[in-house]
Amino acid sequence: MLHTTYEINQYVIFKYQDEWQEGRIIDVVVSDEKDTRTYYKVLSFMTLMEVPTLLFDHILVNNSENIKKITKPFSKIPLSKELRSLIEFDKEMITKNKIYKGEISMNTIFNDFYDFLCNSKCNLSKEEILLGVEGLKLTFNFLIEKVLKTQKEKKYFLSIKDKKEKDFHFG
Repeated sequence: MLHTTYEINQYVIFKYQDEWQEGRIIDVVVSDEKDTRTYYKVLSFMTLMEVPTLLFDHILVNNSENIKKITKPFSKIPLSKELRSLIEFDKEMITKNKIYKGEISMNTIFNDFYDFLCNSKCNLSKEEILLGVEGLKLTFNFLIEKVLKTQKEKKYFLSIKDKKEKDFHFG
């Protein structure tokens, strides 16, 4: 069977353990004289591991038709069991109108982050760190309302927002 030869650093789509993945060829290994097969070592972008691949029919050149083979529906995002159970618990609590009131405010988290950066040996002055943390706060406050999904979350957010002064900052 005639097959394509692939070059080092070529971007490819390959099948490994019955799953299509993207990666780059990092090495081409030709076997000894008796065995004329070519082995490819591919760096998988999914696992960031080196994957030995022998079967050339399981390696495809990157094009739109081959990308369809590896594209998964968004409804089937792979989640760990722990994360899935936390999300389901959170959804259940929201539907029961039991919204978790955290004891730690976003201000406390941002202040702890500021202290952590000041105490670590990074090459930034305290003013630069403060500017970065203030930028994170502004970004958080701008995006929080857009990220809330359910009406109950939005209603809760607006009730907290109404209790604060005019210049509201959730963080």
